Amino acid sequence: TKLKKTEVDCEVLKKCVERLNEENIRLKKELHELRSSKLGPAPPSSFYPHHMPKNATALTMCLVGIV
Repeated sequence: TKLKKTEVDCEVLKKCVERLNEENIRLKKELHELRSSKLGPAPPSSFYPHHMPKNATALTMCLVGIV
C-alpha cells in the first residue's frame, strides 16, 4: 500500500541519483579534458529530462528533498 509505494519511489530515486552521479563524473572529466586542451567551451550536456524517472511522485519527492 502506501509504504510499499514509498519504497518503490525510493528505489526509483536511488537509481536516478546513481545515473546523475555517473553523468556528473563524466561531465567533470570532459570539462577537465577540454580545459587542459584549451579547445574551447564544452559541448552541450546530454542531460535532458528524459533521464529523470517518469514517476511524477518520485520526481516531486526528489525536488522537495533538495529544497
